[in-house]
Amino acid sequence: MLRRLAIENIALISSQTIEFEEGFSVFTGETGAGKSLVIDSLALVLGARADRSLISYGQKTATVEAVFENLSEKTSQKLFEFGFDEEDTLILFRKIFDDGRNDCRVNGRSVTVSMLKELASTLVDVYGQFENQTMFKASNQLALVDLMAKNKKELLDLSDKLDKIAEIDKKLDELVGDEKERERLLDMLAFQIDEIEEANFVAGEEEKLKEVHNRIVGKEKVLNALSRALAFFDNDNGDTVVDSLKTSSAELGPACNFEPEIERLKERIVDIGFELSDISGELHSWLDKYAE
Repeated sequence: MLRRLAIENIALISSQTIEFEEGFSVFTGETGAGKSLVIDSLALVLGARADRSLISYGQKTATVEAVFENLSEKTSQKLFEFGFDEEDTLILFRKIFDDGRNDCRVNGRSVTVSMLKELASTLVDVYGQFENQTMFKASNQLALVDLMAKNKKELLDLSDKLDKIAEIDKKLDELVGDEKERERLLDMLAFQIDEIEEANFVAGEEEKLKEVHNRIVGKEKVLNALSRALAFFDNDNGDTVVDSLKTSSAELGPACNFEPEIERLKERIVDIGFELSDISGELHSWLDKYAE
């Protein structure tokens, strides 16, 4: 029986481990809950065709691991044919890559996809909800008609025509996509719609967020500009440029008694000191305002 199924990076499933107990297990949920993805993951580890679109967006690989216990005689016989020792537990592992490569393992040993398929035939049977209606399928009806045919030549001609029709149908399926792919896409779209609705967006919200963002960015730029501007008013030793001008003015004091022109230079230095002091004060006021 299937005891555990571990899934990573399969479509919307980033990481999920499902433990199975004895008895009957049921998966229920509304559309988009991911039920089909669980079945697709199980089919993948059992050797189904690897669809690279199953790999989660932005990831390079996806992995599925299935653990089986209480193996049947058919399974044990198949393992023996493949050269495995008799064991009570069977671990199937498959990793698919976005470049189309596969890494398949049985109990840690590398195997081919075809070997996984052969083992799968002894482990799991997958039935759809309309399996009981197979008699309504044209292919099955034709098989019954073939059994009754007496003219082998006409039967072979008909078979050749049916093969051509099947080839055309296959090409059509490749163009429009198969049912599983459409179902998986519907699940993904339903999930994305739910996320958008839960976000509860309102009209004009994006513009308001942009406005807030611009204010924050503008505030940061103003703070940086004010800080850089104020740095020019201070020396490394902690003295401000205004203090330096005061010192310069004081140094010119003795010379003013001998040269009147130097007196005027001293006064200009004092005036510049007052102006710079006023500018420094205003810059600090703006800095305090934006730092709040």
